[in-house]
Amino acid sequence: MWRKTMARAGSGGCASNSGRRSRAAIPFYRVWSGAKFCSSAEGAAMNLPSWSVRNRVAVNIIAAAILVSGFFAAATRLPVDLFPDVSTNFIQIQTIDPTSSTPEDIERGITIPIEQELGGITGLLNLISVSQDNVSSIFLEIDSAVKNLDPVVNEVRQQVTRARPKLSSTAEEPLVQEFEIPFPLQTFGLRLPPGFDRETIRTLVSRMEQELRSLRGVADILIDGLPDPEIWIEVDPYMAEIRGLSLPAIQEAVNRRSRNWVGGRIEGPGGERVVRVPAEVTLAEELESLGLPRPGGGITRLRDLAMIKDTAAREQTRGRLNLNPAITFTVVKKRGADALKTAAETREVFERLSAALPPEIEALVVSDTTKYIDVRIQTVLQNGIQALIVVTLLLVLLLDWRLAGLIAVGLPISFAGAFLVLYWMGETINLLSLFALIMALGMIVDDALVVAENVYRYYEEGKSRFRAAVDGASEVIWPVLGSVATTVAAFLPLVLAEGILGQFLLIIPIVVISALAFSLVQAFIVLPSHLCDFVRHPPEVADLEQERAEAPGGIRRAWLSADIIYQETRMAVDRFLKNVIEIYLYLLGRCLRWRYAVIAGFVFLLVGGLAMVGFGLLRFQLFATDFADRIFVKLELPANASLDQTEDLVRRLEQTIITELPETDLHGIVSQVGARLSVDNQFLQFGSNLAMVTVDLDEQNPLCRPASVIERHLNRIVAGFPELVQGSAEMEGGGPPVGRPINVLISGADIATIEAIAVEMEGRLRAIPGVFGLSNNLSMDKPELRVVVDEERAAARGLDVAGVGLQVTGAIQGLEAARSRRDNDEVVVRVLYEERLQRDPERLSELRLINREGRPVALEAVAEIVPTSGFSRINRRDQQRVVTLSGSVDARIITSRAVNRMIESWLPEYSERYPEYRIRLAGENEDTERSIASMQFAAFIAFLLIYVILAVLFNSFFQPLIVMAVIPFGIVGVIAGLLVMGEPLGLMAIMGTIALSGIVVNNSVVFLDFMNRRRLDPNEGGAPPDPGETTARLKPYRRWRSILISGRIRFRPIFLTTATTIAGLFSLGFFSRGQEEFLAPMAQAIIFGLIFASLITMVLIPCLYAILDDFRGFVSRRRRTG
Repeated sequence: MWRKTMARAGSGGCASNSGRRSRAAIPFYRVWSGAKFCSSAEGAAMNLPSWSVRNRVAVNIIAAAILVSGFFAAATRLPVDLFPDVSTNFIQIQTIDPTSSTPEDIERGITIPIEQELGGITGLLNLISVSQDNVSSIFLEIDSAVKNLDPVVNEVRQQVTRARPKLSSTAEEPLVQEFEIPFPLQTFGLRLPPGFDRETIRTLVSRMEQELRSLRGVADILIDGLPDPEIWIEVDPYMAEIRGLSLPAIQEAVNRRSRNWVGGRIEGPGGERVVRVPAEVTLAEELESLGLPRPGGGITRLRDLAMIKDTAAREQTRGRLNLNPAITFTVVKKRGADALKTAAETREVFERLSAALPPEIEALVVSDTTKYIDVRIQTVLQNGIQALIVVTLLLVLLLDWRLAGLIAVGLPISFAGAFLVLYWMGETINLLSLFALIMALGMIVDDALVVAENVYRYYEEGKSRFRAAVDGASEVIWPVLGSVATTVAAFLPLVLAEGILGQFLLIIPIVVISALAFSLVQAFIVLPSHLCDFVRHPPEVADLEQERAEAPGGIRRAWLSADIIYQETRMAVDRFLKNVIEIYLYLLGRCLRWRYAVIAGFVFLLVGGLAMVGFGLLRFQLFATDFADRIFVKLELPANASLDQTEDLVRRLEQTIITELPETDLHGIVSQVGARLSVDNQFLQFGSNLAMVTVDLDEQNPLCRPASVIERHLNRIVAGFPELVQGSAEMEGGGPPVGRPINVLISGADIATIEAIAVEMEGRLRAIPGVFGLSNNLSMDKPELRVVVDEERAAARGLDVAGVGLQVTGAIQGLEAARSRRDNDEVVVRVLYEERLQRDPERLSELRLINREGRPVALEAVAEIVPTSGFSRINRRDQQRVVTLSGSVDARIITSRAVNRMIESWLPEYSERYPEYRIRLAGENEDTERSIASMQFAAFIAFLLIYVILAVLFNSFFQPLIVMAVIPFGIVGVIAGLLVMGEPLGLMAIMGTIALSGIVVNNSVVFLDFMNRRRLDPNEGGAPPDPGETTARLKPYRRWRSILISGRIRFRPIFLTTATTIAGLFSLGFFSRGQEEFLAPMAQAIIFGLIFASLITMVLIPCLYAILDDFRGFVSRRRRTG
């Protein structure tokens, strides 16, 4: 029965589209063009394939232009980097008060007045501030939707200007600027022997800094371990007292002496001349003869009451390198600069100038991120080349080698086009852009494959090469355009994702969409012309053997032998694939008969897969990676610890790390005493009791342990130092910058209550298995000596509060009298008392002040010295004091999402107990929620767009639902694959699932389009293939024949598309190591989802199509009976 019916269909002409026999929708492009389904290209208007085969010279010029310009841009114009440049969208306001104000004074006199003016700033998300001794730092986080920060910076400046009259009278002008997290490209170190005088190499260090700064790609040089030069005027208190001179009076005199004066301009016969009086001080001896007027008359020379010396500023931080004191240079790269070129230039400067160092100083390259850039880029390139080779081999085995070569040519054209777009957008070649090209590999091949396979099919049916190229390409132009449009829509969530994660991953959809756009150029402009020129019927093996027997030369004979082996191999593969297709057709026939049971089974799989996520069988972890270049060990000692005490602990910790960690784990240790990253890893904090040890891992060593194992080992080491108030080791993972896994913000008015909440919550978190590294940024109990002035007694003795404060500040910290420049360094001239007072707190009460008449007054006569404690810094968020409680999790035991859900369950209890205090989650959880929330809305828009595109394409309301039904079943494949691999569900896997949606829709669109075409005209292109006896028992053959024929035609292209995409991503998904490891879940999600979705596509789409037929038949019968 099947054979008779199909034979009749093959012998007839074009079938009418108006009869009741066909229920398929007529695609919009058939209606729009006015062409009947069986119309040939001859009767249609000039289209792209027709233009392509008629203008071969122009086509080749277009292809060459894209290739040359794209790869030229990639080789010479596109900078290379590890990751894309990401703007943090932060604005910083920094205000300095040099009068040694306490954090409370800074908060009250500077921070709060400025914050009160910033509430209405455009796009403001968070207002964060830190008040420390002498410095107020306010950070405004602006919504990532605000692309240009310059107008917002100007708006902030205007509001700060409004707040200026309210600020402390001694505060300097606030500095408002865009804040960017520096990207440390390299760190160079000068390892010093103990006791080495750093001043002897200051000139060389300054020259090194100057030359490094002059390089085009360098944004900044951060030097640690060499304090700035200063000139100290150390006044003898007794000599100053007998002469009636106070430190402020000496400061004023030095300031006047150190100022350059411009006398004006004189116009004479020789022209205009400027008169200047130079007085800038650069050396200590220039001040020795300065005359100081005494209150009672007469002059005192500065050298008679003070020692004047060239020295360095008091150390705020100290650098250490591999157990020794060191001077380190951190090179910060400019945004958009080529990392590899910049690193090569900086290394050349450092090595050249280091040759002039004394032999006892060791010059080292402490860290160089470009080694990771080079290795990672090479790794991804190797993955891409391997994928390209595998894809080409698959095409060669499953198609004719000429056809495979023409399809493979589309890859470099699409890649070159993507490089052009990256160049036009000012982007870089980096890990993510290369990953996006690998991801697009299968999709690019799919476009060319659909066209080439359809053209070749027409050619095998007997059409000329010209006619086959035009008709074959024209037939699939709208389905391919529709499938590309749906892929673009599927990547929309990645384009619209907000936050730092969204910015970080934006380059992936940009590259994929660009490559797909140029793949259309290749598929419909370049490929038809090349197919017309080069497509041939493969030679028969017998003909090749006869030609080989007659060939005169050895080379020709060897070539023919290889061709014979290739043709036999290809024919064997083709026979195998035909057998697979026959089995598929048999199974498909069975599935069509039991279509409702098949659909029920698929629905059961879908519900089961989603239930695994709902019941928590599939863990969630934002970035599931066990890689880190470095591990940061952050340390905090008691608030009264000196810099020497902190360095002593760091020295002992370094030695313990060297002793306990295997040599295969360590590449080096760099320590910073006096500073560390904040607990939420957002900013750098300073204090004599703070330190950070950076353990640089030798992750290129195959014997190096996983970073998480080393991190736990370091945490055990840190726990062995009981003198630490807080200490934790945290690995710096690959991927975008996000907050810590646990980050709880507790804000309110009373800091004691905030502390109580933080301590209680920290105790509850410590009881959760898998939670470690808990710390908070509460910084109370810093010892203070408060000088409380009795204003009445002070006034009676010729003093006031300001005068007392200024002289106490000068005695201890010193008063800045002038600034000048010496070579490349800025030199501060400071007036202060001898250092004995600064090292002995008991001597403060013996301090004698000088009143307005030049007479000495004992400090204890006008003030009381009260020991107390205070804050070393005050943190605020959204205009309230805040404490941040941060921590990490062991992902083997528990995920950050699970811990954060526990914390959320506690919040109602705390809200009831502390109604005036706010507790919320931030850090990784905040980043995740913000990005996922924006992606959820974007995903809704994407699916809506996909539906609209398909509805217009198929001119149907129901058929798009058939295509889109594949998407959720692809998700089941993702879930199953992650469970098999033991991987958690993370953000990258979610994004891979979103990208998967566009890929799986491609196959479904063309498959459904072919079924529609066969339904409208079963005779198109001659007699359709006979499915044979395997489908003879199916009764509704008229309805199902188009499905089976389309399944036979589309099986090979769908198989090739799936195989090529998997081949492109396989190495990255399962064998990645290092920085690219965080991309592996995205590749795995696409691979597993695509395998499952492709199998589903070949069965689910036909069954749903048959069910839609049933529905139409039911509706038709009801209409007839009604």
